[in-house]
Amino acid sequence: MGKTSLSERIYAAMMCGAIGDAMGFPNEGLHYKELRKRYGWQADFRCRQDDPPIQNPTPVLGSYTDDTVMKFMLCEAVFRGGGYPTPGLMLQVWAEWYHKRPLSWHWWNNTRVVMAKVAYLDYIWRSPGASAAISETHIDPREVGRDSVNCNDAAMIIAPVGCLNPGDPARAALEAWDLSSFMQRGHSRECAAAVAAAFAAALRPEASIDDVIAAITGQGEITKREYSAAAELALKCSDGEEFIARWYEELLKPIGVWSQGKDDGNGINSFNADPLEVIGQALGILIVERGSPRGCAITGANFGRDCDTIAGVAAGLAGALNGMGDTPPAWPELIQAANPEWDIREVSMHLARCTETRMETIRRQLADYDRLM
Repeated sequence: MGKTSLSERIYAAMMCGAIGDAMGFPNEGLHYKELRKRYGWQADFRCRQDDPPIQNPTPVLGSYTDDTVMKFMLCEAVFRGGGYPTPGLMLQVWAEWYHKRPLSWHWWNNTRVVMAKVAYLDYIWRSPGASAAISETHIDPREVGRDSVNCNDAAMIIAPVGCLNPGDPARAALEAWDLSSFMQRGHSRECAAAVAAAFAAALRPEASIDDVIAAITGQGEITKREYSAAAELALKCSDGEEFIARWYEELLKPIGVWSQGKDDGNGINSFNADPLEVIGQALGILIVERGSPRGCAITGANFGRDCDTIAGVAAGLAGALNGMGDTPPAWPELIQAANPEWDIREVSMHLARCTETRMETIRRQLADYDRLM
């Protein structure tokens, strides 16, 4: 890790996550054999084609997906809460965004269902201002995700919660578990807690991949089983290509309602948005690429299946561990130019300031504790 500052590592976590998301996006839903047949081993960005027809944005080189858009929406909830996001603040941000862009392709199946429930329960649009309307509700935002389908929605956006808790995986996991109640249920919340814990562990001063493995496998029995299997496989592999091939051969199995693709690679039917699979794949890539942000983005993009999330989480964790590391300087420039709505450095620095504010609170608590003792 060297002497990279916390703020720069938070920036790297956010930017490398966006890079992996954008690089993996064009390959989403393809079996890795089909990817190799069409494109070979992809080592840079390419534009998304018409198939697989999962999402249909304007093809701009470097466009990222709902993974990164909703991560920034979570950051907005963080900022509104002065560093302490809540499900209610998340509801505010989502409602305002949805009100402006209800047909945006960034709203995926489960998030559309969440917003439909929000509207049905009359959370929003009861007055001209969405925030004012939400403040009038008497329904707990933590109940909105109760009947949602298990999917990646919380785990793929939760990195900022880890950034708010550097060196404290347990607290990051608890906060992620609470926040994800707005959109998820069941093991998807456990997976979100595991990812937040992993980012918190990665931001320790001398963190290692072993610290990340311990944090991400230590949040529950379900995640421990699935993620440990991926980690154990990665430790046996010499490179990313071997890990990908062996994962398909040895670990691919039906998990959740999104699971598709026990095929031979002759079609595009290979996809799963369940975080029990996807986050394990990301962890395995982080291990086999030895924490390289560039390597994690490339190998994640070449994985196929839900590879925008796989590459985004793996590269984001690598950024948290090692800063921008071996990331080509042109990549952040491309990402920012293709996605101008948010300035990633500005958002990251604001997130770092919120983290410092929280650390000041902890210092005061420790001083009070010393006086009490």
